[in-house]
Amino acid sequence: INKKIIIASRNSTLAKKQTELVISKLKNIGCYDIEKIFIKSKGDKVSKTEFKKLGGKGLFTEEIDKLIINNKIHLGVHSAKDMPAVLNKRLSIGAYIKREDVRDILITKDTNIKKIIQLPKNCTLGTSSPRRAAYIKFLRPDIQIIEIRGNIETRIQKVLNEKIFAIILAKAGLKRIKNLKYELNFCTIPLSQILPAPGQGAIAITYKKDNIFIKRICKKIDCPETRISLNAERSLIKKI
Repeated sequence: INKKIIIASRNSTLAKKQTELVISKLKNIGCYDIEKIFIKSKGDKVSKTEFKKLGGKGLFTEEIDKLIINNKIHLGVHSAKDMPAVLNKRLSIGAYIKREDVRDILITKDTNIKKIIQLPKNCTLGTSSPRRAAYIKFLRPDIQIIEIRGNIETRIQKVLNEKIFAIILAKAGLKRIKNLKYELNFCTIPLSQILPAPGQGAIAITYKKDNIFIKRICKKIDCPETRISLNAERSLIKKI
């Protein structure tokens, strides 16, 4: 396949790792002329109050969506859980990369803590997710939820500097970054306690609906099992 393919993603360590994963899949099917672009999305730039006001999750994908619609790039690479429930009518999710572990992970400095129930009384827990906050409040009403945003490294730093006692992150992101070496305590949270976000652990690839060439390429790297579960989860959040 000798056509050049331009890919864009967010400018975080995780987004870059996910883009590399997609590129390796494309190379496996014979696409070698690939250009990558990394963008600081609106979602990364605005304050937390603006984030909710301006539309939440869609802010992470907005700029990349525009580039695809204006034929500046061919593919957008996103964490599937960052995708808004309703996509722009001119776009489609062409492929999902095989899903990683879907569970959340509890991160603290205290190695004695293995479960949410063992967190100290009235301690602070950082998360920007209303879903995680609701589950924590249900399991441990005493815990103080602190709203934090930013990439994985920024959040982990807050625990290391003891600004926050604990944080909850998606296990998939930590597994994909791999080279994070921190003296911290990582505990996987069972699904019976906290359900993951719709699409958690999967990578979604968007393209412009009318681009038949790109549609064919996406089909070759799509994971059917991941697509089935993601379609179900995304249709549920659409209804909600």
